[in-house]
Amino acid sequence: MRAHVLNAFFSLVFAAMILSAVGSHLTTQVTLKVAIEVSVPSDVIVSYRGSPSVGGRLLLEEGDAPTVTLSGTKEKVEAIKQAGLRVIWSPKPGELSEALGKGRFELRSESVVASTLPSKVVVVESKPPSLELRFSRVVERSVWVEPGPLVGKPADGFRIPDKGIRLNVNQVRVRGESRTLESDPGTPERPYPTEPIDLSNRPRQTFTVKRKVLPRPDGVTPLEEVEVTVVIEEELAEKDVEFPVHYVQEARTGDAELQHLPFRVKADGGRWSRKLRLRGPKLALQALEATLERQRRGPVIVPVNEPIPFAYISDIPIREIQDVVNAKAKIRLSGLPAGVELIEEDLDFRVVLVPIK
Repeated sequence: MRAHVLNAFFSLVFAAMILSAVGSHLTTQVTLKVAIEVSVPSDVIVSYRGSPSVGGRLLLEEGDAPTVTLSGTKEKVEAIKQAGLRVIWSPKPGELSEALGKGRFELRSESVVASTLPSKVVVVESKPPSLELRFSRVVERSVWVEPGPLVGKPADGFRIPDKGIRLNVNQVRVRGESRTLESDPGTPERPYPTEPIDLSNRPRQTFTVKRKVLPRPDGVTPLEEVEVTVVIEEELAEKDVEFPVHYVQEARTGDAELQHLPFRVKADGGRWSRKLRLRGPKLALQALEATLERQRRGPVIVPVNEPIPFAYISDIPIREIQDVVNAKAKIRLSGLPAGVELIEEDLDFRVVLVPIK
């Protein structure tokens, strides 16, 4: 009886072992996404659906990865399912030459995946069955550049003259896909811009900054920066400025003292002032007007090194008169700010000479 029990036990054990061995060799299927990494030389760009490789590497995963159905022994298929599957593919020299010549290459996903599978595991189906890859050489070339847009403007009273934005070079080297560069090559008629030039700090003088070049096509990389010089100068203006006019009596040649005139000098019309046309920096003209306005209100204290704006007449030619006489003299200016000039053409100032009796 005991011998029968032992035989039955060993029979069960052997049966379990046989079933286990047979189960491990049973054929099963699994469907999964297979990521494909495309590796190319550094001077080649490969792209899929518009996404280019970076550093000679293009990874097709998630939505770009093919869906593959595998068949094989349960043990191996389950192991692949648990670990996931990722395939690295590099074109052979002949394939690369063909791809660059045509600009594209049909990558058979089924063949690429099958080449990496262990024995007794095969590809039943792959969707899509092929992937159209785009190939192009990476090239370096010189492109034309221009200053980018201005952000902000100079301070009040300052401006950027015509051709006041300058680059230290007209061309720079860029690197990118040959076909992409051919689509927008950065010609003199349509150069690439630089980054925007910031004037938000309201500059008052010329400055130079470095800026990157911004190629329009995606995937094109500039290999150097440019220097942008922005010329800032004072804004010029023309303005009629009203001056009080003073009569200044001059000493005669050789005399130590001024001679008393036998007449009084009155302004024709009674107004000792005159508007004169000036040209110069806008801020200087505004400051000049402010100084003259303060003078009209009373004495003005002016720093020692600053000129005092002054309009005057002298050298009235008549020295002896018996009756009231109309005469004229030329207006002169003294103490104009730097850069301001008189452009008034009519400088005659009419006066009335009244004899002293």
